[in-house]
Amino acid sequence: MKRKGICLLTVLFLSGGIYGCGSEASPEEAILGGWEVVGEDDVTFTFFDDGTMSIGQGGDYSDGTYSITDGKIRFNIDIITTHLKYVCDFELEDDVLTIYDFGDEDYTLQKE
Repeated sequence: MKRKGICLLTVLFLSGGIYGCGSEASPEEAILGGWEVVGEDDVTFTFFDDGTMSIGQGGDYSDGTYSITDGKIRFNIDIITTHLKYVCDFELEDDVLTIYDFGDEDYTLQKE
């Protein structure tokens, strides 16, 4: 009986480890969807799987592109007649995304 219990625990441990390793999303997958900027009224970032994005504030939106490489997120955003480019460090943990030095500001975003 003791041996069966050890075997069962081993199988559960191994299957949980395999599932756990395969279930963690990459940053490129985890960033997808809508995010609200913490502490700002009605400011949102939306990331799409084709590398496009949208930043909204109070019903006004600016479109652009993003990419994640070498541990950084790169933004190319068109705002009226201005084209902005940023390369930012970021942290992504659970449903919180922190973007550092985005236009000289750090932003914390919460998944919608």
